[in-house]
Amino acid sequence: MKHNSIDTTAISNTTNCIVVVVVVIVINIDIDIDIDKYSDFPLVQSMMVAEKRRTLALTNEGAKQMRYPKSNTGWIKTLFVFEGRALGRIRLPWSVVMAWAVFWAVVYETYFRQRISENGTGGVPVGSNLRQNYVESMLELVISTTLGFLLVFRLNRSATRFWMARASWGIVVAKSRTMVGSILLHGSHNAHHRDQAIKWIATFSIASMNFTRGTTGGIDPETVEGLLTRDQLADVNGAAHSPLHSADRIRYHLSELFAPSFEFNTDWADGDGCNDYDDYDASRSTPPNNKKNNDSTYQYIAANHRHRAARAISISDFRSKQLISLENQLNVMIDEEGAMERIKGTPLPMVYVTHLRTWLMVFLLSQPYFWEQSLGYVTIPVVGLMAFALLGLEGAAAEVEAPFRRDRTNHLNMNSFCLTVLSNILQQMREDADRRMKTKSSGSSSRRMARGTD
Repeated sequence: MKHNSIDTTAISNTTNCIVVVVVVIVINIDIDIDIDKYSDFPLVQSMMVAEKRRTLALTNEGAKQMRYPKSNTGWIKTLFVFEGRALGRIRLPWSVVMAWAVFWAVVYETYFRQRISENGTGGVPVGSNLRQNYVESMLELVISTTLGFLLVFRLNRSATRFWMARASWGIVVAKSRTMVGSILLHGSHNAHHRDQAIKWIATFSIASMNFTRGTTGGIDPETVEGLLTRDQLADVNGAAHSPLHSADRIRYHLSELFAPSFEFNTDWADGDGCNDYDDYDASRSTPPNNKKNNDSTYQYIAANHRHRAARAISISDFRSKQLISLENQLNVMIDEEGAMERIKGTPLPMVYVTHLRTWLMVFLLSQPYFWEQSLGYVTIPVVGLMAFALLGLEGAAAEVEAPFRRDRTNHLNMNSFCLTVLSNILQQMREDADRRMKTKSSGSSSRRMARGTD
């Protein structure tokens, strides 16, 4: 019985392994079939093949922001975070305040406490003590009120800059979608320039991310796998301004795709042997010396040419308008990338920051003097908490005023934005390809049915 039980377990485990292997093989076959059906759409294929590696590379690169708890995850998680508090920005001033608090507490308790207790008021009249307490209270009130206004202003300005940067990224993402949608719908007449324009639109967001971060070494090849060739990647990494290089490439391919053009042969009007006239006569057994038939043929050809000319002019006009619209959207993307550069390159004026930090340190360094007599050594943790609260506000403001760094948890999750752009573009391209294949298949079926009816 024991031997049979072991055999049954072994058979069950083997069966499970076989099922898993078969499922994996079937999934891989389905993926391959899904990719193979886009053989007429090479950019869709290349993006689908490299999608997992590209996503993994961007996710690992932006892991600092992606995997850290967000501010909307609830009280418990937000209370017990450490790195997200940006303590590194207040470590030095907080240490100075704490060192001064410890120093003053030790000196006061060692040298002044006993003398004051022995002398009562220390030989100072009661009226003088009252005036001194009044002056100290007013001084603390004035300083704390001023600091409150300065801290609110500082934090508000930094939060505004953070949301301006986020809004700029939102516009870049939205414009990428709308541009790709228009190009797919109206640019099918030139697949090469259509695909090139789309791949550079996708690259623009990644180039903007790396440029605003000041990434050394350029774009990671894995993050643009399936998009750029080796030479194209070398060109964009070698450019002094990679987003502008990407925008220039977009502009070039848009001009090739939608540039107005009108080429039309009007030799028929000269009566010197138009090909259309000859083709028309050759397709019909009409004697060329029959004046009536010749006049009819000439009128037909003239009408046909007028129709073709009107159609060519209409198409050229439409493409011109489409090009202008796409150019405007591209200019908006460039403007928003420039807005992020402006935020990064323009900190708050020094007068705001230095005035706030000076009086903040004066206020905190004066607190041991105000509290030591009544609190004793408890002054040290009290001043420490007060310093942590006020310096934390200043640290939070400094942390988010230029939110583009890769190694800061509070900065913009730009890798996620780039993944959104790539995912949206791939979805749009696949849906466009599916629609065109379905339309082509329906047209073929209709023609076969028509031939069968005949």
